[in-house]
Amino acid sequence: GFLVVRGSAPLDTLIAVEGVRIPLIYHFGGVYSIINTDLLDSIDFYPGGFAARFGRQTGGLLNARLALPKKQHHWHGYLESNVYHTGFFLQGPVGEITTIAAAARRSYIDAFLGLDIIARQLPLTLAPRYWDYQLKLDHRFSDRTAMSWFWFGSDDALTAVLKNPPSAFPQARGELASRTSFHTLVGILRHTGDDWTSNTTLGATYGVLDASFGDLFRFEGTNREYTLRQDFTFGKGPLQLRPGLDIFCNPFTVEIYAPPLQTTGERGTFGGGGAGVPTRRMLVRQSGAFISPAAYFDAVFNLRPDLEVVPGMRLDLFRGESGGEALTPRLNLRWN
Repeated sequence: GFLVVRGSAPLDTLIAVEGVRIPLIYHFGGVYSIINTDLLDSIDFYPGGFAARFGRQTGGLLNARLALPKKQHHWHGYLESNVYHTGFFLQGPVGEITTIAAAARRSYIDAFLGLDIIARQLPLTLAPRYWDYQLKLDHRFSDRTAMSWFWFGSDDALTAVLKNPPSAFPQARGELASRTSFHTLVGILRHTGDDWTSNTTLGATYGVLDASFGDLFRFEGTNREYTLRQDFTFGKGPLQLRPGLDIFCNPFTVEIYAPPLQTTGERGTFGGGGAGVPTRRMLVRQSGAFISPAAYFDAVFNLRPDLEVVPGMRLDLFRGESGGEALTPRLNLRWN
């Protein structure tokens, strides 16, 4: 489900919902996104040169924007089912100024591959499974002020069962499993003035990344991310000014359970068991935090109807496990 943009590493590309970073946007193979598209207004994709309000990445940017609050007069929805999954979407009003939407789906490829008539024919049973959910609440305080809460999550698991291990590695029997799971809450307060707008965004994500190979190896990483954004836009004519703040905090914990690796001569062997069979295990645990506040400013000059010039500047501070500062001037030219 990761994106590779112009040859950059997948983690060098920012994937976000309303500016709040999330681990991934697609399930296995990129066939389906983790968010029902009926909840989105648009998806902005930049292979490079994105605006100063985004930073901390050297690849591209994919930012999904939620559908703006609209007055709903009745409940509506649908049920979908295909060879991959079954899901639903439901949306409707709660009173005059509040709207709720919900969606979810769950795959069943793992259940199909697990059937005895199929599993007996496969030396390696590969069972992918995914599910996701979304809950969106929109509330209009007035014609100029609205609030949205968006709670969503995704879980992807892949299990490979090796029944007949190679003769050179007889202990390679069991499950090779990996799992990526996260849950995110995004809150947005939008206000529109006479010639200015304000967007305040709060985001919180809890994620888990697991990988294991039978009793030989296990990796588990837990990740929490907190985002606070304040974006302003002043002006609606040939000149717009866009200052803002972008604060990001990421405490994490990593655990690795594996046999110690020793070297004998020119060949590496697992220690303690002979013939490459490990008998001891080591547990390595590390915790830390990454904190990065940032301030940015850019201006949009509409010099002609077909020409736009956007100079900007962004200052990022990096604290925690790594430190430093980055001052990045930017200049975008757009000509239609």
